[in-house]
Amino acid sequence: MPLDVTGMEQALSTGRFLRSGNFSSCVCSPMARTAATAGIIAEETNVPVSTEDFLREIDFGNWEGMSFNEVSSRFPGDVKQWLSAGDDFVFPGGESIRDFHRRVEEAADRILKSESRNQIVVTHGGVVRVLLCLFLGIPFKHAHAFNIMYGATALIELNDDESSVGQLVYLRNSEVVNG
Repeated sequence: MPLDVTGMEQALSTGRFLRSGNFSSCVCSPMARTAATAGIIAEETNVPVSTEDFLREIDFGNWEGMSFNEVSSRFPGDVKQWLSAGDDFVFPGGESIRDFHRRVEEAADRILKSESRNQIVVTHGGVVRVLLCLFLGIPFKHAHAFNIMYGATALIELNDDESSVGQLVYLRNSEVVNG
C-alpha cells in the first residue's frame, strides 16, 4: 500500500523534528511506504538515503494484510500455535520468527559497523521492537512490550563502546509535531 496523506504529514513532521540532529545518512527498509517515508525525512534533513533489505518487516505469509481479528477467525489453529511456539513458529507461507530475529540482528550489526555514526533508520514496528531488545539487552520474548505506533520516533543513543544504550527517547508523532 502506498503512503497515505497522514503518513506523508507524519514523515514531514519527523523530518522537521530531526533537522537539528546533525545526521549523516538515512537507511530504510525497501518496502514502498517505508522508502517513501525515508525519502521525505531525508529531504528535510538533507541526508542521503540507502535501503537495507534486512530492515524489512517479518514476512507474515498468508496472514499479510490482515488484522489480528481476521487472522484469528480464519486461522484459529495457527494463531494458537503462534502464541505458544515462540521463536520456532513459521508464519504459514512466510518467515519464521527465529529467522526474522537473526535478520534484524544482522541489520543491527550492519548499522553499528557503518562509517555513518549518526543515522536515521526508517523501518517497521516489528523491526523496531527487535532492535530495542537487542540494544537494551532484553530477551526477544518481551518485544511486544513496546507499543510502537505508526509515525513514531525512537531516538537511541548508544554508549561509545556500543555495548549499552546511553539514552532512549520514544515519541509519538503528535509529540514530535507539538514539541
